Amino acid sequence: FGRVLVALILPVTAMAADRYATGSYDAPYLGASQYLADDGRDFSALVELLGLGMGTDISAMPEAYRWQLAETYLSFGMAEKAEPIYKSLAASTDDYLRLSREYLRLAEFYYDRGRLDQAAATLRDVKKSLPARLQLKWQDLESRVQLARGDYAGAAATLNHPETERDQTPYARYNLGVALINSGHVPQGRDVIDRIGRMRVATLDDRAIRDKANLTLPMNRFGRPED
Repeated sequence: FGRVLVALILPVTAMAADRYATGSYDAPYLGASQYLADDGRDFSALVELLGLGMGTDISAMPEAYRWQLAETYLSFGMAEKAEPIYKSLAASTDDYLRLSREYLRLAEFYYDRGRLDQAAATLRDVKKSLPARLQLKWQDLESRVQLARGDYAGAAATLNHPETERDQTPYARYNLGVALINSGHVPQGRDVIDRIGRMRVATLDDRAIRDKANLTLPMNRFGRPED
């Protein structure tokens, strides 16, 4: 009876193993890695992925594997490892929304660490195929990089679009005011910041930027852009 049972089980196991390809979306190692990443264990997630692809050319692995490897590298702070994978995906994927979101993550990573040239280059790259729904996020990041580099006129031009004004965050509007004032358009900049200082607030973040605007105008001090 034991021999018959083994004979029955083996074909089922073989069939189950044939249901996914290494590195595909159904591969259990990818699921395990994603679980670890979602749990904040980026190093363990990375170990799982690197073990799966050991000895294999990454560019030859399925797209699902390359997406997850790049995202995990970036989450673990290894942007130099993630960026080439994103560039290879840009040449093959048709998921431009996901690609654009990851490029914006990469740009923000560089900005947060003061690597402004790399942030600017990444933002230039993503702009070429930017989906409309990510336009505000791109504007916000681009303007912060420009302000950090002292390009006030460029930041004002990036943010000063009537068609997106309604949807911009108060922080982005504050940065527009800063950019206008520092690029010589003082009345326009003061008007933008004055309106922020008089806005209704619904959250603690709104209250913080409103208070900052009210402190900024009387003191006539315009400092670092708001993150």
